[in-house]
Amino acid sequence: MIRSNSARYLRKRILAASRRTDQIDAAWRICTTLWERQFSNFYQALDGFQWSNLAVPLVVSIRETIRKRLLDLIRKAYTTIHKTDAAKYFGMPEDEVVPALMNEGWEYNGESGILAASKSGKRRADLDQFSKLADVLLQLENH
Repeated sequence: MIRSNSARYLRKRILAASRRTDQIDAAWRICTTLWERQFSNFYQALDGFQWSNLAVPLVVSIRETIRKRLLDLIRKAYTTIHKTDAAKYFGMPEDEVVPALMNEGWEYNGESGILAASKSGKRRADLDQFSKLADVLLQLENH
């Protein structure tokens, strides 16, 4: 929330100083799509503007960061998601989002179009370690 307020104040200062440019307006559209959680519009705003050479690396970094954060968020929020919805979240065509998520460990059911989050191997390992610890404690207690 603090960053969004900072961005709003920056926007007001830019407008007050008459330093508005097409690139600043495009960046502002990106910010508003993120605040409103309109992820498909976010990708359209990124792709729909001819960014300066100086801004291109930043735009690429923003896209990658948002995709990584969304991947983590979706993995926590959903056990399954339809490929159409996933394509909207990641700004990719359906035929690209399926292999991209499969590379991240998701499973795909071609008949239903459903992507399933991978089962966490770490949780199983944690339970196994806990079980071993309990066994050791029981042995120590009995001796």
